[in-house]
Amino acid sequence: MCRLPVDSAYFGNEFLARVISSISDIDTQIDGLLIHSNNIPATALIGRRYRGRLDTVYNDPPYNTEASEILYKNGYRNSSWCTLVEPVTEACHALLSEQGILCTTIDDQQVTELTTIVREVFGDDEVLGTVAVRSNPSGRITLRGLAQCHEYAIFCSKTKTGRLQKLPRTAEQQERFDKEDADGSFEWRNFRRDGSSSTRKDRPKQFFPIFCTEKALRIPQVRWDVAKQEYELLERPIDGEKLIWPIDSDGGERCWRWGIETARAQLGELSVKTNPQGLTQIYNKYRPNTEGVLPLTIWTDKKYSATEYGTGVVKNLFGGGRTPFDFPKSLYATRDSLHVASIGTSGMALDCFGGSGTTAHAVISLNREDDGARRYILIEMGAHFDTVLLPRLKKVIYSPDWRDGLPTSRTASVSQVFKYVRLESYEDALNNLETRRTETQQLLLNAPESQGVDGLKEQYLLRYMLNVETRGSQSLLNVQAFTDPTAYKLKIRRPGSDESREVSVDLLETLNWLVGLTVQHIAAPQSFSATFERDSEKRLRLKGRLKQDGAGPWWFRTVTGTTPDGTYVEIVEIPDHPYFLGCQFHPEFKSKPLEPHPLFKEFIGAAYAHGMGRRSAREASAVEMFHRPEKVTRR
Repeated sequence: MCRLPVDSAYFGNEFLARVISSISDIDTQIDGLLIHSNNIPATALIGRRYRGRLDTVYNDPPYNTEASEILYKNGYRNSSWCTLVEPVTEACHALLSEQGILCTTIDDQQVTELTTIVREVFGDDEVLGTVAVRSNPSGRITLRGLAQCHEYAIFCSKTKTGRLQKLPRTAEQQERFDKEDADGSFEWRNFRRDGSSSTRKDRPKQFFPIFCTEKALRIPQVRWDVAKQEYELLERPIDGEKLIWPIDSDGGERCWRWGIETARAQLGELSVKTNPQGLTQIYNKYRPNTEGVLPLTIWTDKKYSATEYGTGVVKNLFGGGRTPFDFPKSLYATRDSLHVASIGTSGMALDCFGGSGTTAHAVISLNREDDGARRYILIEMGAHFDTVLLPRLKKVIYSPDWRDGLPTSRTASVSQVFKYVRLESYEDALNNLETRRTETQQLLLNAPESQGVDGLKEQYLLRYMLNVETRGSQSLLNVQAFTDPTAYKLKIRRPGSDESREVSVDLLETLNWLVGLTVQHIAAPQSFSATFERDSEKRLRLKGRLKQDGAGPWWFRTVTGTTPDGTYVEIVEIPDHPYFLGCQFHPEFKSKPLEPHPLFKEFIGAAYAHGMGRRSAREASAVEMFHRPEKVTRR
């Protein structure tokens, strides 16, 4: 089936509101989240909702080398680089669940510092191991005379309950299991254990006799001698039977792979065979487990090459003969890292250095293969967020195979919903500050006696400017601009340029993140006509009935969801002077509500009674308000 990705950014506001209102449990329907921001404010934003809930973090921080031009300055050396990476690692530690796993990749340039950071943040005992990945088979020439062909993946668990997972078997490994019976595929393996912990001394209870003929075998009657720590044979072989012990070709006493009770219970899994040297041997059926194989500490498969399966993949996605992003990761190295880092089939992965979007691509690829429900969060601050990351995900959702910028198949599209949000940057916050200074104030600040480290100018700028001169600026929350919550504006710098443009801020989305709300439903705005009057105590109240009116001057919408502690919440958004929100708790929760503003209660109660809400008017109770208006004015 062919599914064409559609970006809701091109929808009109009213149509988009109707589409969103038609989706139930909307946050559970979202497969991915992309955040265009520096990773520190981004992890702070998602912290309320996802703290202690993420399964996997896969980070690929800047390698701090001269070989690649990256957004972070390559001139950072050890201490400054650590200052960049350490707070991100700490934030990731807080976001991981108790069983969560962090995988961070790095090369030789900064591996010592990164190892120190993860040991300090996670603890020495929680560093599970380091894998050397051959990411550049041809090698990168260094000044010291070696061609560097590897990088490292460091795995850590948040607690001792975290476990690395096995890798799926490759096609070549699976071919070994060339036999099949009613229970599935298998290969014959010598029942005598070899390698470490395989001697009689290591496992004395797995050193026992087996009677066999050319075609059959059985476990004789024995008795365990505690003093001698060995089995005493209680019967002799009958005619035609041989006595077989786990003795190797050098006469060494080994042990069987199973204990005697397991061998008796699984006798059908054992067989007698003659090896090429003409010796009678016992074999067992070795079946591939569904968990896969233990990952090695060296990954050398050609699929881990960042040139072919990183740069090559991005080139084919975008065409044009060159990659729009330098040094993307191998898709398959990322996939396997996520596997080992316990993402499972329904886990959520965070990547704080999103880059070209390889982590999200890997999650989509894994879900496409096994119909999994894995999800992802990517954070990226660069201009390539719009030019590479976003279009890459749209393309790989549409088709898994691309060449020269064109899909080579259109039958493997997947159903996928991802949200992308942009956060105000530090530079944007400064650009939105509006100073209001009189000529006299400026003269005082410019006076010679006002200069210097402890002078009036420095002390004033440090202590008073934000509180006095820039009060009311958009980046400091201009409450007067809350009249229409859909029209709050900020000047935002275009990525990769100094040009700024005015954009609308989604205040409701911001609130949802700040309170950590898992959104269940966002209703479309409902418009009403109404008249108001004041009672004997001069309080504003509704006069007559509230009337639903598509062209009405007043409107509200509700958002329902749950907070991190599981509390059901309903947020009611009402625009107009001044803007306020009310939160309603579900009646089954016994938290004591605050007394709401009378007008708010009456207005919402009337709306519910009119049939615009899910519950009756008696269930409408506000427990929190950000501002309580004296009146409601026209929009």
